[in-house]
Amino acid sequence: MMSIMVTENGGMELAKAILLKPEQIIDRLSGLPDRKFHCSVLGQEALRNAIEDYQANGK
Repeated sequence: MMSIMVTENGGMELAKAILLKPEQIIDRLSGLPDRKFHCSVLGQEALRNAIEDYQANGK
C-alpha cells in the first residue's frame, strides 16, 4: 500500500513522501490488525531511509 500511495497519480513529492506516517498507511488500508502495526512502521522507515540516502548520494 505504501508503494501505491507514493507512486499513484504521477508520484508523491519527496518532501511529502518522507513525512508519510504509519497511521496514514493503515488508514488507506481501512485498518490493520494490531499485531501487524509494525509492518506499516517498517515500510515507512524503509521509505524514509531510501529518500534520505537518495538525497545524500543520488541527486
